[in-house]
Amino acid sequence: MLLALIFGFATPSAVEEYVKEAMQFEADNLSIENFTDTGIRAHIQGTVWLDASQVHKKPVRDLGRFATYIAKEVESGETRMDVFLPGYGDVLLGSATLPPVKLNVRNGHYNWIDVVADLRPGNVEGIRRLADDFMNHKLRDITVRAVVDAHVKSGLVSRNQRVTQFVTLEAGQAPPMPEPELESLHVEELKRDGQSTGIKAWAKLTVANHYPVRLNVPPMTFDVLLPDCEDDYLLFATTTSETLEIVPKKNITVEATGWMTKLPTSLTTACPGSSKSPLDTFVASYMKGKDATVYIRGGKQTPETPAWIGKLLQDTIVPVPLPARPFDNMVKNFSMSNVHFSLPDTPKGRPMISATVGVLVGLPKDMNFDIDVSRVRADGAIFYQGEEMGKLDLRKWQKARSHKSRGDLLVESEVVDSPLNITNEDVFAKVIQKMVFEHNGVSLDMKSVVDVDATTALGSFVISGIPSKGTIWVDPPKTGGFEHKVGEISVVDTSETKLTMQARVTITNPTDYYADMPRVDAELFVNGTKMGNAYGGGKIKPGDNEIVSFVEWEKTSIGAEFLSQFISGYNVSLTIKPGKLPGLPEIPMNITVPVPQMFGKFLKDTTVRPSKQCD
Repeated sequence: MLLALIFGFATPSAVEEYVKEAMQFEADNLSIENFTDTGIRAHIQGTVWLDASQVHKKPVRDLGRFATYIAKEVESGETRMDVFLPGYGDVLLGSATLPPVKLNVRNGHYNWIDVVADLRPGNVEGIRRLADDFMNHKLRDITVRAVVDAHVKSGLVSRNQRVTQFVTLEAGQAPPMPEPELESLHVEELKRDGQSTGIKAWAKLTVANHYPVRLNVPPMTFDVLLPDCEDDYLLFATTTSETLEIVPKKNITVEATGWMTKLPTSLTTACPGSSKSPLDTFVASYMKGKDATVYIRGGKQTPETPAWIGKLLQDTIVPVPLPARPFDNMVKNFSMSNVHFSLPDTPKGRPMISATVGVLVGLPKDMNFDIDVSRVRADGAIFYQGEEMGKLDLRKWQKARSHKSRGDLLVESEVVDSPLNITNEDVFAKVIQKMVFEHNGVSLDMKSVVDVDATTALGSFVISGIPSKGTIWVDPPKTGGFEHKVGEISVVDTSETKLTMQARVTITNPTDYYADMPRVDAELFVNGTKMGNAYGGGKIKPGDNEIVSFVEWEKTSIGAEFLSQFISGYNVSLTIKPGKLPGLPEIPMNITVPVPQMFGKFLKDTTVRPSKQCD
């Protein structure tokens, strides 16, 4: 406007160029006195002067200094200015009405400006489009067309003047969009008559303010949005801000209170062609430690709020990033009890695990509302000393229960027949070596991505893609390891090449684990020479277990000698080499055990009597 005012007397183009380059303005204060039904009443204070040293061309500089020296002062009556956006269909950005202004236009003379101006917004749709491009960093430059109608007087010259001026701002010249910073967030459950009615949240945000702007903003209502499956937004919550006082060049602190009553089904329903809902996508990104963004839009304002403000706010969407926070340590404890191993019936099958899984989740201190977890599922990997040992397939939904425990959330799930796939046989062999032969416990790490079916005051919904990790300590077999005792032995079959015997064996399991073994095969050796095979199976529980096994003796000289000593009651021993268990890698292992006496030394004396037929 000031440029246009001076242009009103600056007829020669060279003088116009001089004024354009020499004009300097330094704002000291820009305050909003009040909001009106049609716009804003603004109080503007600052200093205006012409600096000839800023003019590059000497002829222009000399002519400009001469013309402004002769004119000395420029005075205007009440002035109206309209600003248009050529790049947005030439829509009206806004209008301003300013009181009379008097300026000394000689080089280096400082003019103090102190005016109150009425500013009126123009086309709301054009303003919204401009704001969207600015906040989404799509503006490379912006050109405005200012049309000023003023009565200008300079010396003896007095006339009505209309001046049109185009001004282009490059992206680097536009003021940066301040990024709001979330300082605190507190969430708690709302209850009425003991019943949950929703969730209430208090938030405090800080926005850097580098400008000499003073403004009091009354309480306003905003909608909190999340992106939907397409290119639109879904209502997530409603929030109301407190009275906001903006002080020049001081950070702005915004305090807001939000309410969430019930999540819309469109927010929790999987998107077409996807297994994730918009809420899943948002929560998964946030839980993985990535910045997540919510969007703020003006809501329904009070009747005291001017209609043009409500319309402008409703048509403007502002992204508010939520700072990433580490969730890697949310799981404080991970345990498995009542573990039950089941071996497959076929070599191609996989072992199955059933257990009670307990997960202690450390809830953020600012989250104070009930969560009821009814089902969980996960896709996890098991590691030993940093190397992957196998994968635990928990992709099927498992029933769960949860309750608060000293501010944390304890989730327990009964895992039933979940497949275990050994991916690294060498690592698995290390674990068995450590536990069975060295009688040491092992620490296994588990990393998984968890889906949770939860119920809160907002309703029931599934949260997918939550990263989780924990440590499982597996105790070794108790001192002495697995003990066995052979009971009843009987011969069940004979042939010319082998002898088949049945034995009832009592095995003492010192661990807390269960196992189902349909069939286990083994080879039998005496002094390094194979003399037969054995097989058996059954259900193993903690404590004593009786299983039935079978032994097939092959017809060999060593076998015959061993069998002779065994029947005669001598102390003999046998080396057992277990075969590969179905679904598990082969573990080299030889077990030498003493064979119990079957009959004792029952042949105490022998007498040979001749037959009467010999007579």
